[in-house]
Amino acid sequence: EEEEEEEGAEQTLTLQSMFEVGQVVRCAVRGLSKGKSGGKRIDLSLRLTAVCAGLAPDVLVEGAMVPAYVQSVEDHGFILSFGIPGGPKGFLPRKSVGGGTRPLERGAAVDVIIVGGDGKGKAGSKGAAILTVTADPKRVAAAVTHEADGTAMATLLPGMMVNARVRQVLDDGLSVNFMTYFTGTVDAFHVGDAAKGTSSSGGAVADPKEAHKEGDRLRARVLFVDAAAKRVGLTLRPHLIALKPQPLPKAGVAFTAAIVRRVDPSIGVLLELPPASASSDTPVAPSMGYAHISDVADEHVDKLEKRFKVGKVVRARVTGHRALDGVATLSLKPSVLDQPFLSLEELVPGMCVTGEVVAVEPYGAVVKLAPGVKALCPPNHVSDIPGRVTATKVKEGSKLKFRVLSVDHAKGRATVTHKRMIINSELAVIATLADCVQGATTHGVVTGVEAYGVFVQLFGTLRGLAGLQDLGLAADQTAQEAFAVGQVVRATVLRADKGESKVRLSLAPGGPSNGGKGGVDRGEGAEDGEREDVGAPEPGTVIEEAKVKRVDETTGNVQVILPGGIPGVVPAAQMSDHAFTGAALAAAFKPGDSIGPLVALEAKPRRSILSRKTALVDAAREGKLPGDVTQVVVGATYPGYVASATQNAGVFVRFLGRLTGLAPPSQLTDVAVAGGVDPEDLFPLGQTVLARVVAVDATVQPPRLSLSLAPRAVGASSPSADAPLIRSLFTDVDAVDALAEEAAAAAAA
Repeated sequence: EEEEEEEGAEQTLTLQSMFEVGQVVRCAVRGLSKGKSGGKRIDLSLRLTAVCAGLAPDVLVEGAMVPAYVQSVEDHGFILSFGIPGGPKGFLPRKSVGGGTRPLERGAAVDVIIVGGDGKGKAGSKGAAILTVTADPKRVAAAVTHEADGTAMATLLPGMMVNARVRQVLDDGLSVNFMTYFTGTVDAFHVGDAAKGTSSSGGAVADPKEAHKEGDRLRARVLFVDAAAKRVGLTLRPHLIALKPQPLPKAGVAFTAAIVRRVDPSIGVLLELPPASASSDTPVAPSMGYAHISDVADEHVDKLEKRFKVGKVVRARVTGHRALDGVATLSLKPSVLDQPFLSLEELVPGMCVTGEVVAVEPYGAVVKLAPGVKALCPPNHVSDIPGRVTATKVKEGSKLKFRVLSVDHAKGRATVTHKRMIINSELAVIATLADCVQGATTHGVVTGVEAYGVFVQLFGTLRGLAGLQDLGLAADQTAQEAFAVGQVVRATVLRADKGESKVRLSLAPGGPSNGGKGGVDRGEGAEDGEREDVGAPEPGTVIEEAKVKRVDETTGNVQVILPGGIPGVVPAAQMSDHAFTGAALAAAFKPGDSIGPLVALEAKPRRSILSRKTALVDAAREGKLPGDVTQVVVGATYPGYVASATQNAGVFVRFLGRLTGLAPPSQLTDVAVAGGVDPEDLFPLGQTVLARVVAVDATVQPPRLSLSLAPRAVGASSPSADAPLIRSLFTDVDAVDALAEEAAAAAAA
């Protein structure tokens, strides 16, 4: 039972209770390797048994400053372990904890000073079962380790304060002697002694020779010990001497007047950063920053000394921190200086960004958005095709466009999407309940399909549910047939319950009707839940003229009324065979205008889906626009429109109704292009295409149509097939001019 209780207690341990940000800790290097993103990976261990490996209990002498961790919490204090096998335990009275910022819990790391034994023996002797310690921060920071009989390289620990003497002043630091027999080095970044007139903030000095001379006596703290190579590194930095974090400007902060203080040829540039004025993002005293040679310019730089001189004033931006060195990591690149963000705090849902894929994992693609800023593109957001969790484009090293979905500042996480429809969406960004105004429309991604409705992910952490009656389904259609996980949908907010954080959505084409009650049109005698079929014309029917009811300024869709009062909609992509004239026409139409001729593409229970494309209208008149596989002739050429395009599969071409064929990448161009073509860029959604039928497989359901969009193949079967496309260009331009003249005349009247 005691073991089960201990196991249960261990499960409650958290890193937040064991450590705090800015705390100085000791660690042991376990191994070196190459990281997944190409950089170096250093595996570390914070276990005291690894840090104190090789130490014997006799190093635990009175007055020694040693690391420990809380093994158990008692009524009057804490039982500590020093990580030394066979060594005594420590007892830290509650009154000796000091003014820490966090309460000590089991597993917490703490630095202590040994003040005595338990009365059974002296500290460091085998008779001392319990050593009394103190964790007073001032005493711990001021404790000096002196030479003893058993002092050796193996007994030195990082964090020890020692009395040292400057042996030699080097170009890149100092060589010092300490404890009589030991020699150590102080790196240029760790030379800093306020008593010698260095920077008031305790920052790195530009030249060690200006701060120290041979024979100087000073106090230094051991930074690292490499017992195998017999190397010891020390630091004189004030923040490490005091065991306190160095205040540094936040990542993303830009400086217009950073001063070059030191130039390290082939390495980098040390700069002094001015103090803050009114901004809280910058320390009140000057601080230091360092720009590596790879970050000083967008182009390659061979010789830093030719471009930078001591005293030169330059622009710089903080990209990260070297907390131990007490300097900020800087970039002088114009591309980084002009970047809209450089930290997670600057990201907001809906922001369009460009990032580099640094790793592709089963849980998604890891994307580097800026130095020190990474985001995750979940599997369902990698591809435009619902259900596909991989994409050829999304690979390591690729630089692609993304859009921010959510940002979790508490956990330091961000998610992005690579779905083109969301990236290009001009609809409102709905990321919080406050954004959920009734009637607001946005794009979302289906995360679940149930018998009672569809779950949709919006921006941020917002999720919504579209009930079965708000999906715009046909009378005999199920939610599973119409929607799939990963599908991008256009969602309209019906209502939001801020108390329960629930959002009700409508996915019906054209938005909800009747105030969102059921999402469908109803006749006077229709019972609750019953749909009324408006009698939309069959696919392939040509309507010579219709009246414009409304133009959706957000999407460009034109709602029309057909003869007999039948409602219909002409999607923006179906306004013309040419994208630019289609946009001009949609902007020119106003309620009451005549529009036509049109061809019915699909018959919905509540409306007719129409097209104004001349190529489709002419083909329908001649009976050459197929709506069923039985009407397709192998070798014939038919006009259609792009339903979707992917780099792996190719281009999906739709004709009447739901009849769709596939043109693989090999059938998109006449001549093979080096590196292949990108179907998504070459064939935008809704584009009119001429497709030659290569093969038909009617033995499977649905039937498979193999197509070719290569110009030579199309021209060989029908030399004049592109005539309607050319004619429609001039016809549409004339139509735009006529509508503009009518509008001008009406305004003049």
